[in-house]
Amino acid sequence: MILNTSVLICLLWSGYEDIREQKIHVIPVIICIVLGIVIRLFTGEITMPSILYGALPGVLSFICGRTCGACIGEGDSLLILCVGLVNGFWFCISFLGFTFTCVFVFSV
Repeated sequence: MILNTSVLICLLWSGYEDIREQKIHVIPVIICIVLGIVIRLFTGEITMPSILYGALPGVLSFICGRTCGACIGEGDSLLILCVGLVNGFWFCISFLGFTFTCVFVFSV
C-alpha cells in the first residue's frame, strides 16, 4: 500500500512538473524505482525476471522516442519504466491503455 501510494505521488508530482515546466525531474523517479525494487525484492513479491519483463514497456518507449524524432520524451519513458518495474508488465500495459484512452477522450 505504501509503495503504490509513493508511486502515485511520484506520478502526480511528475505530471504537475511536466505541465508546469515541460520537463520531468529525474531524481524523484529514480528514487521511486530503487525504493520500489528493493521493497518488492525484500518482501519476495517480485523476481528478477519479472523486473526485467516489467522494464520492457519503458525501454520500448525510450527506443521509440529516440528513433521517431523525440515523439516520447525521455522523462515520460522513465515514468513508464518506473511503473513497469515497480508494478509489473501487465499493470503497466493496463495503465498505459487507460491513460491513452483518457487522452483520446479529452482530445476529442
